[in-house]
Amino acid sequence: MNNINLNLYRYFYEVAKYESFSKAANSLMISQPSLSYSIKVLEEQLNKQLFIRNNHKISLTNEGLEIFNKLKNIFAELDSITNNNLLSGKVILGVRSAYASYILPFYINELNKIYPDLKVEFFIAKSNNLLKMLNNQEIDIMIDEDKYFGEYESNETYPFENILFTTNKKYNELKDTKLDIKYFDNEFLYLTRYNKITKVIMEKYTSIKTKIVESTPIMVEKIKNDNSIGLVPKMLLMNDLANGNLKELKTDIEIPNSYMYTTYLKKLENKKIKAVVDFFKEYKYF
Repeated sequence: MNNINLNLYRYFYEVAKYESFSKAANSLMISQPSLSYSIKVLEEQLNKQLFIRNNHKISLTNEGLEIFNKLKNIFAELDSITNNNLLSGKVILGVRSAYASYILPFYINELNKIYPDLKVEFFIAKSNNLLKMLNNQEIDIMIDEDKYFGEYESNETYPFENILFTTNKKYNELKDTKLDIKYFDNEFLYLTRYNKITKVIMEKYTSIKTKIVESTPIMVEKIKNDNSIGLVPKMLLMNDLANGNLKELKTDIEIPNSYMYTTYLKKLENKKIKAVVDFFKEYKYF
């Protein structure tokens, strides 16, 4: 008897359920090319065509539909065991305002799709206050840009690209220009006070004139009002960039990536905390 790769059938099931490779890839937290390759492998193993691909639309073949119907009850039972019985209750996150304003609602929405019985609450505070709350067990997980050691378990997520950004008006003046350090001889670059990247930029590029603000939301408002230029992780601007309210600028300045860490007390680790941490580690925001 051949070994069965259950993941391949799970991938097939999700694509068939969503009728979309992109939606299934988001649900499974894997890349779309990896998912497409897995389906190809399964089709070769079964020696059957499972999907009809027509431009951007897909549909099941008769053989694919037959397999999908057989898998429905199997995966429904598995999902019921994983979601409802093992992971329920509440997890409390401690976050900075930028994460709470720009990305946390998205993550929680996606997390709820996987663990519908797991309630997620969050507190907004500065880094030093979040660490106190964590140690006092007022929150379960702290989300921040610093890594903590000792009694803590700090897990790094995938890197976030930092970008220079501005308004449409300023962008139209600069769209054919790659900004370099000399530009900031006469103009200011906005940076956030509680951002790790701020320290890196100020130490590496001492000649850049900067203005420091308390948080990303404050910076965004100042950029919009003053037609200025700021620097933050791109993930914090996804809605404004998508809506055209803000624009990404090209630059020759080398800007390192940022990292987000999920930190919890090792002695308090449980299935709920581990599941949420693993989700943040693996789920791709873009």
